[in-house]
This record gives sequence, C-alpha cells and structure tokens, in this order.
Amino acid sequence: MSIIRSTTPPAKASLAVARALQVFLQPDLKPQDERYVGPQPSLPDAASLGLDLTSIDVATVEQHGPLGVYTLHLNDLSGGGIRAAVPTGWGFLVGDPKQGIILCTVAQQPVTGAWRLTSAYYGEHANNVFTAKDKLKSLAQTQTRSYELRILVIPAIHVEAFWLFDRSPSATDLVAVYVDGQRYVVPAGNPPSAATFLCSVEPRLQLAAASARRHGT
Repeated sequence: MSIIRSTTPPAKASLAVARALQVFLQPDLKPQDERYVGPQPSLPDAASLGLDLTSIDVATVEQHGPLGVYTLHLNDLSGGGIRAAVPTGWGFLVGDPKQGIILCTVAQQPVTGAWRLTSAYYGEHANNVFTAKDKLKSLAQTQTRSYELRILVIPAIHVEAFWLFDRSPSATDLVAVYVDGQRYVVPAGNPPSAATFLCSVEPRLQLAAASARRHGT
C-alpha cells in the first residue's frame, strides 16, 4: 500500500507555475508587501533551490508530485464533513530538498479560466512541509492502505492540512495538520481520522461561524 499521487493537474496549471517562477526567482526581484509564516526568510533565487532559471518547465515543477488543493468553507461543514471540501487549485513543491524548496499554489480564475499563482512559500516553512509530506510515507496506516494525498484548506480558522483521502469502500480519511495559523505542526504518531480532526477544531469553527453571522459575511 502507499500514498497515491493526486490526479494529474491540467497542463496549463503546471505551466502557470513554471512561468511564474521564472519571474519570481529573478535575482533583482524586490519583495512587495509580503507576509511570512514564522521568521522572515531570505528571498530565494533559482540557484538556492537547485534550479536552472532557463529550464524551469512542467517536468521540473511536477517532479515532487503536485497535490490537489481542497477548500472547506463553514457553510459546507454541515453537509458532509470533510468530503464537502471542493477542489480550488493545485499545490506544487519545487526545488531540491538538499538545497531548498518553494511551495507554490495556483488557482483557476473564474472569469477568464486562466491559471495564476496565488501564493509562494519559501524558507523554513516550505522545507518543513516537504519533510512532513515525506514522513507520511512511513505512517503505519499507509503500510496497510492506499491514500490519495491532498491539501485541505479551512480559511475560516487559518488551517491547512495534509488530507489522506481513502478511496476504499470502508473509507476512513485521515488528516495530518501541517499549518495551523502561523504554527508549524509536525505529524507525530498516527494522524487522526477526519471526523476526530473536525471535532478537535469544532470550537474554533463555531467561533468563526458566530463571527461571520455577526458581521454578515
């Protein structure tokens, strides 16, 4: 058994990442109004990621296996738990783990249908995400079952997680949190089932729902 790769992203999504990185990693690029998870890292260049700026292509950005990004909104939770999450984009881990990794996400624009880079994480955070993803392969559960690895996003409480989607008839999805607000969480031991995970964040979800109702959002 194993971690199953998500379905292959559209070629235009991967190409959008490749083209965006060729611009983003230009050595003379100056950061504009950036926000960071943890201490501010140095802006990477292609060399620091083990990349050749002139040859960043689809194969390069797909090397470590793109992951589907699924978003779970507050008003979806009552309709089916974690499986109410809807696909909203793709996540790409790009670079050389021994040198540095950049985590890029792309989403399709609703009007034009074009794929655009929506975020790029680098520095310690991106490296830790790559390490956490790699650790999932050695979990006890992944030795006896196959899971499709996805990225779960719950915007209302600023949580992102690795979602191990179980395709079997007796499905038991698992969730391994890796970003909780600005705190990095290393998956330790056995990750909880999706139901247990949602129960653990239920108080925060209720507060977020109350706030949304109060502000009419």
